[in-house]
Amino acid sequence: MIQDPCRRAEECAFIQEPAAPQQVDMDLVMVLDSSREIQADEYTGAQQLLSSVVEQLAVSPQPRRAGRQARVALVQQSNKVEFGLQTYQNAEDMKTYMMQNMQQQGGSLALGQMLDYTLREVLLKAGQPRSKRAVLTVVGTKTAYRDQAKLRYISQKAKCEGVALFVVAVGDRYKRREVEELASVPTQQHLIRFNRLKADEQGYAQRFIRVFLSALNKGLNAYPPPPFKLTCSQLSEPDDTLDTNSQGSADWELEISDQPRNWFQEQKGIMARNLSVINTLNKSSLSGAGLTDVNVEPTKQLHSFVSTDICFLSKDAGDCVNYTVKWFFDHKRSVCSRFWYSGCGGNKNRFETQAECERVCLSKHR
Repeated sequence: MIQDPCRRAEECAFIQEPAAPQQVDMDLVMVLDSSREIQADEYTGAQQLLSSVVEQLAVSPQPRRAGRQARVALVQQSNKVEFGLQTYQNAEDMKTYMMQNMQQQGGSLALGQMLDYTLREVLLKAGQPRSKRAVLTVVGTKTAYRDQAKLRYISQKAKCEGVALFVVAVGDRYKRREVEELASVPTQQHLIRFNRLKADEQGYAQRFIRVFLSALNKGLNAYPPPPFKLTCSQLSEPDDTLDTNSQGSADWELEISDQPRNWFQEQKGIMARNLSVINTLNKSSLSGAGLTDVNVEPTKQLHSFVSTDICFLSKDAGDCVNYTVKWFFDHKRSVCSRFWYSGCGGNKNRFETQAECERVCLSKHR
């Protein structure tokens, strides 16, 4: 029997040739959540996934020189740089290091601080930068409470600086809104969720990331998208910054409860109770039984009171991906600012125009 090397036999049609490494002109930093809440099998699955990512790339053999091939770095929990953009010259050495030398770091997750360090000290600091920059984050837990504002700020800052943010969310302990706000838009191309990253999920994850890398290389998405540039000039760092210990983990974690009892939470509770009263009044007659209590104000006055309360709510982008520019009142700075609203969800601290925002909120805070 003569075998035609150019035509595969029918009985072998199911065999797929391994995909060739992708030529992508980029600097890629992989960020791994290895906090104590990550299960051992999840951590192993993340190691395997990140190993497959470098396997998909044509890695630059001369990372210290200008070129158009990919350079890859890896940062773990506690700001531990496993290797930088100029450390390795091939994918095999990276894979070997990841599978044999890496250890889970533990501690609590401060993802905002972690990404801030990654941008400053790894991605933006390396010489001979490639034309595209990306951060691939594997996250399995929610960030510490006092790091949340930092995370929102640093993810927006990265987007404003043209960095593509891709997120792999694992398990059920992460916070949905955090990973959606972290990922670049459109979210459906930059965010993927898995249960445990076991073998049956690895193949799909690899294909999804391969499509992302291909789209990045072809320039199918703008980073940042044109409408987002309107808000970049107004971006300001939050006042409350997270102090970290020498390991880069939160040193106040034992003082933070799951549901912090701060002033803002109390304001939200007051608003909810007042809304409940309003609903009762709207469904009943003011002259009816049970509505003559001196603590119950007329409906008109309650609506006015609640409209002031909404000004104390935090900015909330919502849960969808159809982003448009809206306005919210920043009660800490007493100013109305633009933000990206996703199209659904969110709260009432959202206005169509700056004038509307100032009319409702600003006059109450002067």
